[in-house]
Amino acid sequence: MSVIPIVEMGAIGKITLLQTLSNFALGDHDRSSIKLLKELPHLWGRLSISGLQSVGGYRYFSCKLEGNEGLLQLSLKWDSDADDSQREREVLDGLQPTTNLNKLFIHCCGGTRFPAWLGKHLFRSMVLTCLRNCRNCSLIELEINGFDGVKL
Repeated sequence: MSVIPIVEMGAIGKITLLQTLSNFALGDHDRSSIKLLKELPHLWGRLSISGLQSVGGYRYFSCKLEGNEGLLQLSLKWDSDADDSQREREVLDGLQPTTNLNKLFIHCCGGTRFPAWLGKHLFRSMVLTCLRNCRNCSLIELEINGFDGVKL
């Protein structure tokens, strides 16, 4: 598998029928390159986006992934030293995934709260949600009910 450096990723937006992009890695100074994902509405399967601490906040992009109906697994990763709560909340808000998602992983997000879309009942296919090392978030309430098919 070859890795495409971010400086060459501008060309990815021109490949509008691209279906598979397993890892979208952002570099230290790539504040706006995340918006390239908006140009790829046919992605399916799994997608990992790493280096999210580099994104300059919501004003730099509007790339909700909810239009990617074939996207089933999404992993969102920040470096462990990310610490801009407002910006990280804006980034999460801007990456709202499709409701067809069945696995969601959020790693090292420094935000103090999760986006509203995370708790929506619209995730009808969700089988796994993993929140790791989100140290600044205070989870006030977690409610799970109506899941007759959940095995404990």
